[in-house]
Amino acid sequence: MPIPETRPKNALYCSRACYYYEKLKRDNRNYHKTKKYYSELVKNEKILATYYPFFDDIYNGIEVEVLIDEGFVWDRFDETIKYNGDHYKRVGDFAFCLKMIDEQKKVLICKLKESR
Repeated sequence: MPIPETRPKNALYCSRACYYYEKLKRDNRNYHKTKKYYSELVKNEKILATYYPFFDDIYNGIEVEVLIDEGFVWDRFDETIKYNGDHYKRVGDFAFCLKMIDEQKKVLICKLKESR
């Protein structure tokens, strides 16, 4: 719809109603993007919490394929931290690190604090 001549020359929308309609669409898209991101983050934390008890020590990680089969999303984490000399990615109360152990890709998991 063309912008009427009565609107200011720098107007991007034909009316306030069009502006609010487009704003609602934008906000809805942003909400769903954010919701998806945080739901994947929570899912990752649950996966790490599930496999943390099976993690023996720093020399015996969990195979990467196990987390892939669970649907772990590798780029969903809160921040990168340094822990025991390695760079870990923090996901809630847990952190994970990818390492080569015995020529296999393994995931090291650590618990950062007590449960909420």
